[in-house]
Amino acid sequence: ADLEPALRERRSASAAALSTTQSALLAARARAAPLSPRLAELEQELARLEFERDLLEGEIRRASAAYADLTLPEPLAAARIQALVPADAALLEYFLGEEHSYLIVATGETVRAFRLAPEREIARAVSELRGDLAQPGRRGFAALLAHSHSLFQTLVAPAAVELAGVRRWLVAPDGVLYGLPFEVLLARPPVADLTAPQPFVVKEREVIYVPSASVLGRLEEPSPVTSPADSPALLAFGDPDYGGAESGEAGPEGD
Repeated sequence: ADLEPALRERRSASAAALSTTQSALLAARARAAPLSPRLAELEQELARLEFERDLLEGEIRRASAAYADLTLPEPLAAARIQALVPADAALLEYFLGEEHSYLIVATGETVRAFRLAPEREIARAVSELRGDLAQPGRRGFAALLAHSHSLFQTLVAPAAVELAGVRRWLVAPDGVLYGLPFEVLLARPPVADLTAPQPFVVKEREVIYVPSASVLGRLEEPSPVTSPADSPALLAFGDPDYGGAESGEAGPEGD
């Protein structure tokens, strides 16, 4: 699935403009009066950019349906997300942002959202943990345990109630989280004795990575049924002549 470069560039520019305006609006809301002219101006600008984004996404869908299916899946309703999650599992979908990040947790019973740290803080913590993984030895292991538990507290602990007793996690990462092995997170504070077993997530949970709830929904949809007339025909021949009789050489044995 591919898209012409001009549409790719327009999509990137649209996303950048939306991100900048959303950040400015969040900052203005934190310090401005509810009816300030600046707030109204930013809200109008955001509405305009969202309208233009919707038009652009429609253009992308018309230009390349396959590309759109992969990169612009339709959002799913909460009830649909819940229906996709097996009874013994939970979906953890992450959205990283400049001001705040978010975790959406969906089980068969509920869908809840949790506000997390900004993307830059999460990126720094992930980088530290990945550095620990590359540093073998006792000192590196102690740092890894500390960073693993800290990241668990940042990324997973806010949803502790919803995840209690859930054995399977369907993790949909975002941004730098694609480079984080959730299995090495520490679910509880590290044991002081570094030679003792540590409460790594991998020992207590099965972690399955998925692209997103929307893509998961598309994968669950039945494939279109094709009729025999739509299927490619196959013409095959058996018992080939290897030329043994003409050359005087024995060919492969046959019945």
